[in-house]
Amino acid sequence: MQKSIKFTISIILFMLIYGLVGATKLIIDINVIYLYVINPIVWIALAFSLKLFIPQMYEKKKLKKDIMTYILIAGLSYIIINIISGFFVTFGKNPYSTTIKGYIINFWITLSVIIAKEYIRYKLINNVYDKNKAFIAFLIGIVYVILDFQI
Repeated sequence: MQKSIKFTISIILFMLIYGLVGATKLIIDINVIYLYVINPIVWIALAFSLKLFIPQMYEKKKLKKDIMTYILIAGLSYIIINIISGFFVTFGKNPYSTTIKGYIINFWITLSVIIAKEYIRYKLINNVYDKNKAFIAFLIGIVYVILDFQI
């Protein structure tokens, strides 16, 4: 598949629609199933499908290093902001299990989604030509902020 801004924007719109439908929590009975099973699997499946549909040969080595650095900075910034906000809001009200099983489950629902999202960001930014990279990076950033914003 050639580089395509239309394909990239359609994937971004899919992510936005999926995230907004998941955030509405219209069906309360499947909320736990959504959080622990459906959400991580959808993000991982999207990452694997992008790996199949967007070939590796379009990525420049120099650009790949720069984008990986930006993705690492964005991911770490996201995690650090969540931890710092936890100091002020929710660390005293820990709803999660602190057992080994609880840690494994929490790592599954957070790390798998974060890694898949960052890989998706990387593939989508590399799927457009240089003149559109800043716009797509900004658009993906806005979509991720909307998806992670919890009311």
